[in-house]
Amino acid sequence: MIYINYWAVLVAAVSNMEQEKKGMTRLYLGTFAGALVMAYVMAHFVDYVLAYDMWGGFQLGVWVWVGFVLTTSLGIALFEKRPKGLYFINNLYHLVSLVAMGVILAVWR
Repeated sequence: MIYINYWAVLVAAVSNMEQEKKGMTRLYLGTFAGALVMAYVMAHFVDYVLAYDMWGGFQLGVWVWVGFVLTTSLGIALFEKRPKGLYFINNLYHLVSLVAMGVILAVWR
């Protein structure tokens, strides 16, 4: 059975959010819902790989990013013919988010 600290999942999801701009409440609510699901799934991965310290959470965040985000977003960027700089900026944001979530979830068990 997997142990999930729901407070840690909530904090990890909040760590994914940025400052809200006027009139964007609906967009932020949708983004928050996605971040909440991502943090919940990451909490499962923390238990699966026994990442129970800061370094383990950091590594988990990096490997999830490499395996799932970096690779899938590459296909999207190539087919949409977006600039390379935009690809790197978007993926850096996801890397920071996943590493922060991994560390929070691993340390706060």
